[in-house]
Amino acid sequence: MVVLLRNPLTALERALVADGNRGAVRHLREQFADTLAPQLVDAVQSLTGWKVEAFMSATHVEPDLVAELFVLDRPVP
Repeated sequence: MVVLLRNPLTALERALVADGNRGAVRHLREQFADTLAPQLVDAVQSLTGWKVEAFMSATHVEPDLVAELFVLDRPVP
C-alpha cells in the first residue's frame, strides 16, 4: 500500500530548502519516519486487519512529496 502526501513540508522545512539545505530536510524526514514507524504500522494494521511486513518512507523536496510504503502480508483483493 502506498500513501502519497503532496506538500507535506512544514514552513521551517520549506525555509531550509530555500536556503539550500535539502539534505537536512531529507534527514529530518527520515528521522521523523523512523520515530513514527511503529505508530504508522499499527494504524495500517488496525485499519486493514493485515500484517505489515515492512515499512519504507521517501521524501522528495521539489516537488514537495512524501511516499509511505507499507508491504502487507497478502495481496489486496
